[in-house]
Amino acid sequence: MRRNYHERKDYYAHRYECLLFEVYSIDEAFLDITGSLPLFGNVETIAKKIKMDIRENLGRLTCSIGIAPNKLLAKLGSDMKKPDGLVIIRQEDVHTLMEHLPVKELCGIGQQVESHLAALGIKTCGELGRASIQVLKNQFGVMGERLKRMAQGIDESPVIPTEQEPDAKSVGHSMTLDRNESDREVLERHILQLSEMVGGRLRRAGYLGRTVTLTLRYADFSTFTRRRTARLYTNNSLDIHMIAQEIFHAIRLQQPVRLVGVSAHNLIRNIAQIPLFRTDKMKQAATRAMDEINDRYGDFCITWGTLIERYHHKGVISPSWRPNGVTCVHFSQQKSNQQKILRDDNNLSSSTK
Repeated sequence: MRRNYHERKDYYAHRYECLLFEVYSIDEAFLDITGSLPLFGNVETIAKKIKMDIRENLGRLTCSIGIAPNKLLAKLGSDMKKPDGLVIIRQEDVHTLMEHLPVKELCGIGQQVESHLAALGIKTCGELGRASIQVLKNQFGVMGERLKRMAQGIDESPVIPTEQEPDAKSVGHSMTLDRNESDREVLERHILQLSEMVGGRLRRAGYLGRTVTLTLRYADFSTFTRRRTARLYTNNSLDIHMIAQEIFHAIRLQQPVRLVGVSAHNLIRNIAQIPLFRTDKMKQAATRAMDEINDRYGDFCITWGTLIERYHHKGVISPSWRPNGVTCVHFSQQKSNQQKILRDDNNLSSSTK
């Protein structure tokens, strides 16, 4: 599936002479079409050709396209007229568009941020764009300035092709919870899920890490971060989870948690570690089997029994997803694969013969 994705990506990048093609999620991408304008004349013509090409060559699929001066607005445009829309946002129309647009429509503003903004009397992008930067910083920290710029339609992030991304210094993943959580057992399950995701990404990219960091963000947006360095390098999810759990067990929660994050640092790559002991060999074989099945059928199709009631991401898939490489995060087709998961607390929930 990832191979086919690459073939299609290369096909469209070559066909439209687009040198900058950034994968955003499992079914979304950003294209910088500046170099294609001399060939096709205008942005609308390019968009219509892409839509027609996809329909004719990929099984009559439809797609929505947003065209705008930057990635933030292009993403907004692509969401405005689904499932087969085409929206062009021109620079001169940005102010009028953003004035009455609800803040929740912007990519990156979830329910928690929306509720905190509402408490400040801010419901539209126009109101957010005019808000005091100091008030926003007091509430959201350094993110406050970015929120204000987003509401003004400003996004200076470039389109970065996967092959131009620098080598990773860390590999991590975090999740913002649907509600503030105080139950330590629930938080421990989230930590296990994140550790599994981080470990999978390390293994797919050929990395090992030695330092594990646990991040907790509380309801008031204050953030706790602590890291611990192991004796050996690893990319095994359970090893990562064990270190993260040791950190978690050593702290006392000050208030309910709204975000949990796990990351691996101090990375090395292309180092093959051959296990010496039978138990280590069995663990490595089980991990390899899980990876092969999950790569084929979707993440968490085979998993630990504890994660059957794991957190299911909603809305936009994390921008860290890529078709391969260290920034790859695969999301499973949960409904179609649930019947393949069997309960077995803290043991593999499925097996292969």
